[in-house]
Amino acid sequence: MTIRSTALSLLAAGTAGIALMAGGTVAASASSTPGLLTLTRYYSGAKHWSTTGSAPGGNYESELKVAILAKQEPGAVPLYGCMAGHAPLDQFLSLNQSCEGSKNAFLRVEGYLYSSPVPGFTRPIYRCHWAKAQSHFFSLKSTCESTGSNPVKSDFKLGYVKG
Repeated sequence: MTIRSTALSLLAAGTAGIALMAGGTVAASASSTPGLLTLTRYYSGAKHWSTTGSAPGGNYESELKVAILAKQEPGAVPLYGCMAGHAPLDQFLSLNQSCEGSKNAFLRVEGYLYSSPVPGFTRPIYRCHWAKAQSHFFSLKSTCESTGSNPVKSDFKLGYVKG
């Protein structure tokens, strides 16, 4: 395969930032749009699961989706998926790779969030805790979608997502 056909194949596959230069050399150009991942909040009727990975097994259904960064950018912080050691199936998001306690387990890096708003990434997301179900989840609302009959508290703002 020639350099030209390789470059055309990459462009056709959606790879941005590759250009064929005179003389048959390939040059990369910087892309102004960072790569994105979809962070999805799933709900089983009892527990939540938030990930950029595959949907959890069982009867979890997609409830909310937001776009986060696929790689580290200036001003962005890693978002970690963790499992709580104190409650069954309490998966949560953390800004700390140690998952905020020795009994909790690190699962994966989910992606990256901006720690303060930047153009294009202005929607805050919050980590929420629903004590009644011993379940954590993310929300776009600082109230964590809490109601009088179903109280949910906001742990803290995780960061900013595309929006």
